[in-house]
Formats: sequence, C-alpha cells, structure tokens
Amino acid sequence: PVLKGLTAAKVTALRIQAPDGTLSIAQKNGRWTIAERNDFPADLDKLRAFVLKALELKVGQSEPIGEKDRARMALNESGEGAGTVVTFSAADGKALARLIVGRKYFKQPPENPKTATADGRFVMRPEDPTTVVVVSDPLDQATPQTPGWIDPRGLAAEAVRTLEAQ
Repeated sequence: PVLKGLTAAKVTALRIQAPDGTLSIAQKNGRWTIAERNDFPADLDKLRAFVLKALELKVGQSEPIGEKDRARMALNESGEGAGTVVTFSAADGKALARLIVGRKYFKQPPENPKTATADGRFVMRPEDPTTVVVVSDPLDQATPQTPGWIDPRGLAAEAVRTLEAQ
C-alpha cells in the first residue's frame, strides 16, 4: 500500500491543500464539517469513500525522481510545480499520513488532458521526495472545491415562494 500504517478509524480530519485553495474537513461534536464553509456539514459518504480509496492505493509503478521532474509532474509541496497535498490527521491534530497528488497519468496521450478521464495519478509521499509512485486511481475527489464535499441533505428547501440574494 502507498499509505502504510494508516487506518480509517484513526482519521478525524482531512486537509486538501492545492495551489488554488484549501479544504479542511474535521469531526466536531460527532459531525463532519467543512471549516471553509462555516462548519457546514460534509458529505459523510464521499468522505468515507475517499478515505477508503486512499487506504486501498497500491503502488503500480515506482521510479526515482529529481527536483526538476517533481515540478514538471506537480509533486512539489509548494511553489513552482506544486501539487495537491492531502493530509489525514488524528484527534490530537497530529498528521497520520500525507500524500502529494500530482498530474494525471494516461496510458495513451489524450486529445485534451484537462477533460480526459485519467488511467491513474502520479503521487509522492513527502517523507520520500526522491520516489514517484503511479497509482491506478485518478483520485478525482482530491480537490479543495467544496461543492463536491458538501452534504446535499443540508440544502433541502421545499415550497420556497421567494428567494432574495444580496
């Protein structure tokens, strides 16, 4: 496994930090909430699926990597060539595991890489910055965009007669 020693039962917080934003989901008072959305409820099913998917990640291919290649594959923690840093934390706030999610991996070059479905993803463990790993999952949910993490049950509105936005 890519994230050795990580167990779902110990994860009480998830932080996804990308160059375009940050998402912090944590367990508070028995609920999973999104800090950037004023503690709005997070979608527990999506959160559970993401954590289990991360636990199931297997090394498909492992290669040595240099500093310039890390930037090209978006595997740096910050600065030029920064990727998406995913941190799984325990109740005491201590990081249980960290993973940098980089560019998409394609078996065949697609016409448009931004919209094409990937065959996998380049990832790197920050504690081993000299090795890149290819996993078979595209990890599409590894994004700080909050709409994909909000619990839709918290948005139910029935019989709305008027709505005013300012």
